[in-house]
Amino acid sequence: MSLFEKFGIDFSNFRVLLVEDSEFALNLEKLGLQELGFKTVIVARDGKEAYETLEHFEHINLIVSDWNMPNLNGLELLKASRERWPGVPFIMLTVNDTVEHVAEARKVGVDAYLVKPFSLDGLRHKIIVAIRRRLARGGDQVDEDDVVYLDVLEQIESLVEEVGDDEELAVNKPVNQFEGAIERVLFNAENREENMKELLDSAKAVEALGGEHEKLIKAITDQLSEFIDAILQPNAMQIEVIKLHVEAIQAILAGRLEGATGFDGNILIEGLQMAVNKAGD
Repeated sequence: MSLFEKFGIDFSNFRVLLVEDSEFALNLEKLGLQELGFKTVIVARDGKEAYETLEHFEHINLIVSDWNMPNLNGLELLKASRERWPGVPFIMLTVNDTVEHVAEARKVGVDAYLVKPFSLDGLRHKIIVAIRRRLARGGDQVDEDDVVYLDVLEQIESLVEEVGDDEELAVNKPVNQFEGAIERVLFNAENREENMKELLDSAKAVEALGGEHEKLIKAITDQLSEFIDAILQPNAMQIEVIKLHVEAIQAILAGRLEGATGFDGNILIEGLQMAVNKAGD
């Protein structure tokens, strides 16, 4: 089990509003959320009921909503929630993945977009993406300083979208060793100096696999190592920032840059540094 599965945001303390008009889909999605660790799942069967629920329930931490519903559809609910509750992450579920559909939801301010049917892993990934986006802007409207960070989140998401867990992938062993070294630094204080040396050595092994992107990977591992070295007791946000760095490295090593358009390594480094800064605030 990797760093990504063992540590990070604890869903058990979240209150999630699930909005779905299909009883069958509602039951499956609620079960999926509970499987991911959400203990409090509040349900609404259309956008109007969801809006009323948001007005009466305090501290909703996440909205997961279907698009096509009576009374008030998902897009209308998204617009309303952005006006009244801009800090709540919003995930849109839909069977329609056309460019126009996605663009419309993003224009209104959706944090993540998931096409039905979806896997449990896919749902978990989109929840993390949505929460990261809201953490990026401190739960408020985006400002100029957040634009680069949000762009980097989108870049990393697009890069890792098709990076699978192929056990035969040559980069898996060094990256797994790197993740293991990160865990030992973060959660084994007794041997911190020795564990930090192991982390730096494993970082070099990962960098050596980078080929033409070795300098870019080194910049990421250097930034990450410095960040980790300054952490005494990691919180959920800091762990998510560490994961962002590792995800970027995995995507680069898996060759995802070759198919990426408009990718800028300098912007990636700048955005990851912004994530470091935000986690340190």
